Amino acid sequence: MSKNTIIIVLLIIIALESALLIKHKIQTMRAWNAAITAQSQASSAPKRPAFLTKGMKLTDSPVAKVAYKIYPGELSADAQKAFVNYSMKTSKTADGRTQVDLLPKESDEEIQSYKLGKDQSLYFVENTMLDDTENKDNNLRDDYGLVVDQNGIVQ
Repeated sequence: MSKNTIIIVLLIIIALESALLIKHKIQTMRAWNAAITAQSQASSAPKRPAFLTKGMKLTDSPVAKVAYKIYPGELSADAQKAFVNYSMKTSKTADGRTQVDLLPKESDEEIQSYKLGKDQSLYFVENTMLDDTENKDNNLRDDYGLVVDQNGIVQ
């Protein structure tokens, strides 16, 4: 066999080996991406942003799953469960808005006050009900109010 034939045969073998290696790498990456996608879709834990900012739509945020409308209107059964350690006091302000005070039943230090305009609602966010036992909330620091407008936009 001539030198040129040997070189051509070696180049063909190298090209085929490279093609097989690239094909295997692509298949491995696709399988890895599919596994990551399946794992992220299977996760039931809400993915909460570090903070909820003005202008965000409440229903599009992960907080929506743990936010319960408390004003105006009657509290739903779920809202009552979340609101277990609080009471609410409302009053009119000089500028015609409604002030809603969320009063913890066991502490005067955690009072939260919100001023709402005519077309605004107040939601109560209870990040975890696991700290609520026997009609008592053992961690008030994960509970807060959220004012939204008539379109569900955070104010």
